[in-house]
Amino acid sequence: MGAGAAQLGETIPKNQRFATLVSLMLSSQTKDEVTSAAVRKLREAVGGSLSVDAVLATNDDAVSEAICKVGFWRRKTDYIKRTARRLQDEYDGDIPKTVDELCSLPGVGPKVAIIALHVGWKIEHLSGSPVSTLTPTSESSHTTLRRSKRIKVESGPSEPRDDARSLLVKFEGLEETTLQVAVDAPATGTSKRKPATRVKREGTTSPKKQKPIKQALETPHPTPARWSEAYNAIKEMRSRIVAPVDTMGCNRAQLEETIPQNQRFATLISLMLSSQTKDEVTFAAVGKLREAVGGSLSVDALVRADDSVISDAICKVAFWRRKTQYIKQAAQRLCDDFDSDVPKTVDELCSLPGVGPKMAFLCLQDAWKLNVGIGVDVHVHRITNRLGWHKPPTKNPEETRLNLQSWLPLELHPEINALLVGFGQTICLPVGPRCDTCKLNDGLCPSARKGTTTRVKTGKAVVAAARKAGPEVEIAIETETVDSVRDPSSPLSDA
Repeated sequence: MGAGAAQLGETIPKNQRFATLVSLMLSSQTKDEVTSAAVRKLREAVGGSLSVDAVLATNDDAVSEAICKVGFWRRKTDYIKRTARRLQDEYDGDIPKTVDELCSLPGVGPKVAIIALHVGWKIEHLSGSPVSTLTPTSESSHTTLRRSKRIKVESGPSEPRDDARSLLVKFEGLEETTLQVAVDAPATGTSKRKPATRVKREGTTSPKKQKPIKQALETPHPTPARWSEAYNAIKEMRSRIVAPVDTMGCNRAQLEETIPQNQRFATLISLMLSSQTKDEVTFAAVGKLREAVGGSLSVDALVRADDSVISDAICKVAFWRRKTQYIKQAAQRLCDDFDSDVPKTVDELCSLPGVGPKMAFLCLQDAWKLNVGIGVDVHVHRITNRLGWHKPPTKNPEETRLNLQSWLPLELHPEINALLVGFGQTICLPVGPRCDTCKLNDGLCPSARKGTTTRVKTGKAVVAAARKAGPEVEIAIETETVDSVRDPSSPLSDA
């Protein structure tokens, strides 16, 4: 049930390494059997495979519920989510290969880093330092790790030296433990003891620049058969439906502003609040925030506003505490670096706290009227996979975006998000899609109504006996028919 066992439930090497790291992060002050059970529950909660993308797509509550038996589970939920975000942004969804880079992740200390390299990357003969050797002195020597994760080597002047030293490793508020770390054998003779020096380690460079957002596939995805028929059928259905996104979507936030600069900022704020939140809740939160900061959503107003004022206004949206921090930090960045306006490129927008590619593309479309890419959310990702437009099915919204951009006509890029979001809110629901009312179920959607199962529920109906007197009889007569719809984007769709 140790850390190595966590990767046995994965088939992709990248996911095996991530599962090992997650298991080690959960193991602090927790018994192995509890950690093993938590890893298993977390894998189920994120869809059957512990990948960086799956963890990012799962809300904090689901992660917390899965790991609630381990020690410090609330803190570890935050660590796991932040670590997954760092791995996706800076390490291509994989775990780093050096101690320093691993220790830069939230909740990861030297012990976890060393074991992760042993188990995840099969790096042998590693002992506290990835490529260099610690030099013991009569005084305490320190590595160049940041202060909260510094390794302290204790070595007294009169102690006999051998080939190992005990390291007192202090994790960020989690635990203290002792490791054995190999050091150089002492030199013989009467040579003078040299003072400790800091050695620059090879291969431990930290990313200095954010990776640019990928704009196109090297090889375009083939154009799906009959896609235009399906697209036009959806447009026809949507023309008769008013969905929440039509009246309370993120593009509506700018309508309450008169200054173009504030209109663009209001659009960005609405998008930042919308993550894992219903349109009606986001719309109400934007209105309350506007009132709370004086009647207009401007960068300067948000910079001056207290965190508590912002939190009170947006407390109904998901992750409101984190979004309060993101909004304050983003407003300060816009004030300092962009003349209090919204940037005009995807990469600059994605450099803001709490802003990802989906928000960036939608913001450029609505705020600047720039058509540079498709904003793909869970609805667009789910529906296009159900329609069979991706071969093989895409695993995350970014893969979906790149596929769609490679073949969908450019003039349709700005409208497809709202079109499919509204369709997903009203007909192609995540659970229990309304295939009975959908025009695509006549050969245009391969996922439509693949089969039905009938379950019998125990209901109660009282039937009077034919004779005048006698007992009443209870019989089960209620049945329920459930439509089973296959979702190609779901890892459980073939189960």
